[in-house]
Amino acid sequence: MRKSRNLILAAILLVVLVGAYIYISNNAKENDINEEDGSELTLSNSSRDKITKMILISSEGEITIERKYDIWVLAGKDNIEIDQEKVNDLAYSFAVMFAQRIVEENPQDLEQYGLKSPSVIAKAFFDDGETREYYLGNKTPEGTTYYLMRKDDSKLYTVWMNHGENFSLSVDDLRNRKLTQINAQELDYLYISQEGKPTIEIVSNINEELNKYGLDLWIMKQPYKHSYAVGSKEFMNILEKGFNYTIEDFIEDNPSDLSKYGLDNPRIEIEIRDTKNSLHLFIGSNKDDNIAYAMTETKDTVYTMALSQLQSLIDMKPIDFIDRFVYIVDINLVDSIEIEYEGKVNNLKLSRTTSKEEDGEEVITTYKVDGKEVEEEAFKDYYQDLIGITFDAEIDKDVENTNPEIRTTFTLDTGEKVTIDYVSYSDDFYAAFRDGESDFVVSKKKVNKMIDSLKELVK
Repeated sequence: MRKSRNLILAAILLVVLVGAYIYISNNAKENDINEEDGSELTLSNSSRDKITKMILISSEGEITIERKYDIWVLAGKDNIEIDQEKVNDLAYSFAVMFAQRIVEENPQDLEQYGLKSPSVIAKAFFDDGETREYYLGNKTPEGTTYYLMRKDDSKLYTVWMNHGENFSLSVDDLRNRKLTQINAQELDYLYISQEGKPTIEIVSNINEELNKYGLDLWIMKQPYKHSYAVGSKEFMNILEKGFNYTIEDFIEDNPSDLSKYGLDNPRIEIEIRDTKNSLHLFIGSNKDDNIAYAMTETKDTVYTMALSQLQSLIDMKPIDFIDRFVYIVDINLVDSIEIEYEGKVNNLKLSRTTSKEEDGEEVITTYKVDGKEVEEEAFKDYYQDLIGITFDAEIDKDVENTNPEIRTTFTLDTGEKVTIDYVSYSDDFYAAFRDGESDFVVSKKKVNKMIDSLKELVK
């Protein structure tokens, strides 16, 4: 009998313990996050697209953000471009917020939570007339949440730190720090001017006479007397890095004195355009070793930016970015070539006739040297030696185009004539003149090799 009674008592005790566990567990969870439950810890849950205006009030002042044509703007400061992604994150905090836990149901001492005088009062206005208002307190000791209360609710909550950070945004935090993005693969124009260095100007070849400069996509217009095709590996490396620049800090809007930033006479000017966008940038004096004051042509704001972003452009040496051919032209555009050297003159002629075939027209070219027909392969081998001459360095002293030792004159199918003169520059180099002007020097060995090839062709 005693054994049965002990078993009954044990069963009763087990039921009491299980009941107590369930009671304690349920009551403990009332103050903890419960994603499935809902109502108690869901502070807001709606679409941020319905928000029309947001206001942040802090000791720094009041920020009002309004939606205009699906774009967020600062009220009264339409000239300041703000980061749409950051503002959308802020709107999300108003639209969807879950409390991490309830700290107190009706707290009496708000000062210990930083809520006697909230650090931020955050308001949101919805298109259906609803208004939501939150009061942000201190960061919790854990460091991952903030204390928060809402209007007409006596409970004190903790919410995840992203909400606290969003409500604490300043105007500078909201400003867009990305400068106009340029698509490097659609580069249309690049201009770099800086103190003590030659100005560089590169334009798209699409808008130029494509065949005149070869198939390269870009042409260097400055700093040289002539234009040169741009297609070097070094330039491709710059394009791969892209032209995506960011602002470090905003210094002054509507500055009255640009001289204190070195922007009254900028030491660097950079203009970049793709087929849709443009960026015109001015760099002033340095704030420190790597940070300089800057501004754009279209925005009256001084800011700072890291010069390391621009280093590849600042360090550009024009000669490293161009194809180094003295003169290169498609043979199909050439009618004749006259070569003068050692008191001799050789004339190379290309005569073309067109015949009709079943599948279209066929152009037949006859190659002649001094009136004598030569084989196509031999003629074209020499032509590669002729147009394959590359320069070695920029010219660094004045040289007059007098008494050229070698002259080549190309007559194109348009009637245009292009003359290349090789004038002695030193024992080892010629100054290469194109139509009377010289930018570079060429090794005499390269030019003499071309003459040796010509002598073999005319034998």
